[in-house]
Parts: sequence; structure tokens; C-alpha cells
Amino acid sequence: MSSEGGSQDGAKVYYAVDGNLTNLAHTTNTLRYSEWFVVDLINAYQVQYITLYNRKNCSRDCLNTSIRGNYDLCGIGPDLKYAVAFQPFNVTCNNRNKFSRFVIIQQSLQIEQAYNTSDRYVHFSELEVYADDTILQYNNVALRKPAYMSSFNSSACSPNNCLDGEKTTYCLLAHSPSSSTIEEWFVVDLKRQYQVQYVALYARTDCCSFVMDYFVVGLANKFNTSVNAVNRGTYDPCGSWATTVNLTIQPMRVECRNKNNYYRYVIIQQDASNKAINMTFAELEVYGVESPVYNYKGCYESFQVQSIFYEFSSLDVCVNLCKDSKTLYATIKDSLCLCGTSSDLLPSSSCFENCDGSGICPETSFYAVYTTSISPGYMGCYTDVDYVDSNSASSRTIENCFQYCLGKNFSYANLQNSRECYCGYLIGNHALASNCGCNSYCDGNAAEMCGGVARKNSYSRK
Repeated sequence: MSSEGGSQDGAKVYYAVDGNLTNLAHTTNTLRYSEWFVVDLINAYQVQYITLYNRKNCSRDCLNTSIRGNYDLCGIGPDLKYAVAFQPFNVTCNNRNKFSRFVIIQQSLQIEQAYNTSDRYVHFSELEVYADDTILQYNNVALRKPAYMSSFNSSACSPNNCLDGEKTTYCLLAHSPSSSTIEEWFVVDLKRQYQVQYVALYARTDCCSFVMDYFVVGLANKFNTSVNAVNRGTYDPCGSWATTVNLTIQPMRVECRNKNNYYRYVIIQQDASNKAINMTFAELEVYGVESPVYNYKGCYESFQVQSIFYEFSSLDVCVNLCKDSKTLYATIKDSLCLCGTSSDLLPSSSCFENCDGSGICPETSFYAVYTTSISPGYMGCYTDVDYVDSNSASSRTIENCFQYCLGKNFSYANLQNSRECYCGYLIGNHALASNCGCNSYCDGNAAEMCGGVARKNSYSRK
């Protein structure tokens, strides 16, 4: 709440969500603007409606509330002069498809303007929030990703300890002299770009948790691990922990100010006043949404290579290189960017349990494969097409015909008689036939249709 009126019938902020109508939530009415109450749902839900219960002995406009200000409008409560004790009032949200984490109750502007300062307070007995049970959940994208520290004392205090999913291990940075201009830092490389929503940091419980008081979280897309300095102000701010460490509040969650930009690196630094003390903590979790440039196809046992690139800096560069080379899929193996097609699908866990979680599998026989956003668009079943090149294969699929034509810079791929592939620049002046005529299963994939007798399925590059 904006303020807590503890002198009002023993009112406490948490009484508003304790399920007991006889308890009271009450602000102190000391502010020069209408007070507010906020409930944190922890996860983001599609809120359908809220129910607000009147207090036991209200004789004024206690429930003349609205949800207003620099937040999304759910709805406005009823215009009341008097209400029965414990009377519930429902407010149905205008947009019931939007995911929201916080629900805000605030007095209406009319109440703020009508009454003097001493009457501007929010008080009610209970708030209930009803939502679709679908939760907008984010994954911990930092788990077992590469980590770097400005310094550390031994392998037992490795930066990897703070991304291993264990709260009993810790990372410990070496001491920086107070006179040094270098401030200690911890950086996790997410390997790909994410819209970072929030970070959760666990302090050590065995000692020295105070060293993370007021810690700072930064975001960046470039980071040089060979330079032993991360200067404040050289990275975009996510946010900071606003108080001292309290071990009863674990983890310490910092919401990022800008949740829309994409970043690859997350930086943790102590508050400037703590820079002369060894930085140490138990675990860091980063929650975010992956950049749409990556379209994960799956984990595969084999990969047919069509082109190789030796120089690239990241997965997004590899994906774009494969796209430019007109191949459908990209993967990284043994520090090489491979472009081609894949087969023998495995469970995704086979890749990500054996790899570093980034989609790069340098020491296993598996391939984490990503699409390059080039995909066949179905044009229809035709009596014939204009073509320049053709190919026949006993393992014919839509994908390998499309890849064959795309590799020769043709615009269209056409399939006929289960195994024949025809490439061209135009369909030409040919009639569109019924799809029933394209009824031949592909020799390489019985779940797909590869044309028919004197009929061709036509695909174009989207």
C-alpha cells in the first residue's frame, strides 16, 4: 500500500488478501493524492475480474474506487454512497486477454477532488482476483550458461557455481583494493538475445550476505572478457535491488525497466559503496523471452551439410549466413557453422542435457537445429508447371525438393509421382487442379503428398 494505517482497527496491508472479511486494510490518509493498494500475483495472468469487499463499518464512499493512472485500465467500480457491511462488488476487466502481474486499487479522481486530505484513504476488508489459469511463464535462460568474473580465488569459487541451479554453492570474487578504479563484476553470456524480464539473485546464507546490498543489474550486447573492467554507465540498466539484503526474502528479484529490448549479456555489480568488499553470492537466475530470429526446430542425430562457415561470432550470425546461402537449417558443431538439412529427430533433452544449454553442442553427436525462416509456401495442385531443372530421388520429401531448387536459385519447387522434383521461376499458364489429384505419398515421407499422376504440388519461397 502507499501507506499502512496500523492504528485503524489494527489494519495491515496483508489483511486485504488473507481470506478473512473481518480484518481490515487501511491507508494512513497522509498523502496529497489518492492512495493506492497493489497485489503482486507473482506470475502474469489473464485477469478476468476482481471482487472487492466493503469493510464492516463504512459510512462514507469507501468503495468508490477506480483503477487509473499510468497503468492499463481493468475497469471502474460502482458509484456508491453507502454500502452494506462486507458487501462484495465485482469489476470485470475490459481486456481479459492481456497478461498482467500486478492489480492496483486506487480511489477515483472524483473522491480525491471532493474530499479534503484527511478523507483521502483506501480501506476495505478483502480483495479477490479471478483469472484464467494460464500463466505467462518465463524460463531461466541463464542456467549453465558461460559466466565470467573480473577475478576469483579458486576453482571452488568459479563463476559457474552461480549458474548451476544449486543454492549451496557460491562464486567469490577476489578482493579489489578500495583505491582501485576497477570495480568487480560478474557477467553471464546468454549466448542468444533475450528480452530480459527480471533477474533473481540468491545471497549466501552461510556468511557475508551484506556484500550484495543494493546490487546493480546491467544489460549489454557486447562484452570483452579480456578487459578487466566493467565501468558503470557503459551498459544499459536493468535495475537494482532497492535495499539491504534480507535472508527471509530469497531470491531478490529485480524487474528490468525496459522489457522490450533484446540483450545477450547480464552484468551484476555491487553498489559503489561496497566495491572494496569481495563480491559473492549463491545463484543468479535470468528470466526472459528469446529473440524471434531463432526458430528452434529440434534436436537431431544427423545433419546433411550443404555449406560450412568457419568465421562467425554467434548463433544469430550463423543463422543469417545459412539464410543467405539459401539453406533451410543452421546448426553449430565443433566451432563450425553448418547449413543444410536434418534427419532422425530426438527428444530436445538429448541436446540440452548434453550441451551447454545454448543450442551449441561441441562435444556430442547431436545437433540442435534452427530454421533460417526460409520455408516452402504451398501454392496448390496444378496440371503442369513451367520448369527448367528436374531431379528424381527415392527418398523424396517436400523439404529436400524445396532445398534442391532453392540451392539453384529457383523460385518454385514442384513435386510429382512421389519422387520427381521440378524447379522453375514461374508456374506458367497452367490450370489449378483439385487437391484430390495430388494424392501420391512422398517416397521419403509417407505423411506428405508429392503430387500425383500428371499433377504437381507447387511450393514457392515465402
